[in-house]
This record gives sequence, C-alpha cells and structure tokens, in this order.
Amino acid sequence: MDEYLDDNMNNQKERPQTLLVLCILSWTSIGFSLITSVVSFFRGPISPERMEEAKGDMLSLISEATSSGMESIADIFSKLQHMTEVYNANHYSFYGLSIIVLLVGLGGVVWMFLGKKQGFHLYIAYSLLSVIQIYLFLVPAEIPSVLTLFGLLFSGLFIFLYSRNLSWMK
Repeated sequence: MDEYLDDNMNNQKERPQTLLVLCILSWTSIGFSLITSVVSFFRGPISPERMEEAKGDMLSLISEATSSGMESIADIFSKLQHMTEVYNANHYSFYGLSIIVLLVGLGGVVWMFLGKKQGFHLYIAYSLLSVIQIYLFLVPAEIPSVLTLFGLLFSGLFIFLYSRNLSWMK
C-alpha cells in the first residue's frame, strides 16, 4: 500500500506530457513572432516607395479576385492592405505593443511550465490582448472578421488545452 502511495505521489509531481507539448508549441509560435516583431521594430517603417509597390501588388490581387467573382476575398485583401498602411504609419507603437504582448505570453507559458497557475491567467491575458491589440489601431469595420475569428478560435483552443493541466499547477 505504501509503495502505491509513493508511486502515485511521484506521478503527481511529474510534469504532464500534454503540458510539455503545449509549452513547446507556444514557445515556438511566440518565439518566431517575437523575433519577427523585434526585427521589424528595429528595421523601421517601410519606405513610401516600397509601400506603393506593395500596394500595387495587392491591388492586382484585389482586381483578380473581383474579376473571378470572389468579392469576399477581394474585400479581405483590401482590408489587409489598409491594415498594412495603418501599421506602417504607427510602426513603432504597433510593434512595441506587439513585443510587450508577446513577452506577456512568453512569461505565462514559462510560469505554467514551472507549475504556477498564475501563468495560466497571464496566458489568458496574452490571448485576449493579442486579439484586442488590432482594435487599438483600426476600427472594427476595417478588420477582416476572419482574423479575429481565427485568433479567438486558436486562443480558445490553447486556453482549453492548458486548462486541462491546471490540477498539476499550484
């Protein structure tokens, strides 16, 4: 009987495999996003010439989608182009905020990995902030609903999966 209790207590203290997998996935995603945001921050805004070139490329995609009868895709491309222009105009604010939000997420994942429930709450804050930050620079009508929907779905999925490991955290 004592042997069974010792084995059960040791198993309770080991980090769940699903938590390890989730942490690795989150670190990978947040890490790549953080590197990209830091590089973009220090690279600076896109030059007006490059912005016009990108706008021309996007306009050709929009006209192609419209001529093919895919107006909803053309609308998404149009909104993405506008988002790019707004983000470029607010370059340092946007990428600075993105870096802060990503660091919050990274901190939450590290704390969960270490077995602290506060990390779960920090991760929820990160998930919400990552979706909300877009709305600080654009009005809702200018944001493709697909971006918000996918952001909420993936955030919700990861929050749910992390919540399955809360019993292990203290």
